[in-house]
Amino acid sequence: MWTLPLPPKLKHFLWHTCHDILPTSHNLFKRKVLPSPTCSRCLYHDETLEHALFRCPALQESVSLLSKENDPTILSYHLRLSVDATQDVHLNKMGFRMAMHAHHGEVLLNWAMP
Repeated sequence: MWTLPLPPKLKHFLWHTCHDILPTSHNLFKRKVLPSPTCSRCLYHDETLEHALFRCPALQESVSLLSKENDPTILSYHLRLSVDATQDVHLNKMGFRMAMHAHHGEVLLNWAMP
């Protein structure tokens, strides 16, 4: 992943995402930094990694507004991100896979963790 032609900030963000160490309310609550794991944007759900990146209604509304502005000064990489996770309750294990594609279909990143 570190040798991919991506901006360093994006590489670090992806690494933190894959290791679920982004400072979400859920993670900060587990570390006893916050009194509640509730999302500070929507004030309804626990702010897990999935909620913070994909499911938060407040975030989805903001992204929708940004895309409607069509501002040429906003830098866009036109990437497609696919994230999958699975859990085996019998073995008490979880797996995670993430793939990132450029707008023309080229695979930029394909990462899986058992």
